[in-house]
Amino acid sequence: MKFKNMKYPVLINPSRVPELSHVETTAAGIRFGGAVTLTRVDEELKDALEKYPGNKYTILLVESYTPR
Repeated sequence: MKFKNMKYPVLINPSRVPELSHVETTAAGIRFGGAVTLTRVDEELKDALEKYPGNKYTILLVESYTPR
C-alpha cells in the first residue's frame, strides 16, 4: 500500500488488537485500552456508577501506558 509516496508492507488495524480493545475492572479502578470506543467507555462508566457508592468515583486518574 502507498501513502504519501511511501510503501508500507504491513498495516496494523488497532481495532483488531485484543489488548487495545480490552476493558479491565479492578479494585483500583477501570482500565480502558486505547482502541475502546467512546460508546463503550460511556457504557462502562454508567455501569460503574450504578455498582459503586458515590465516594468510590469522585476521583478520576488518567494514566498513560508506555511499553518498555
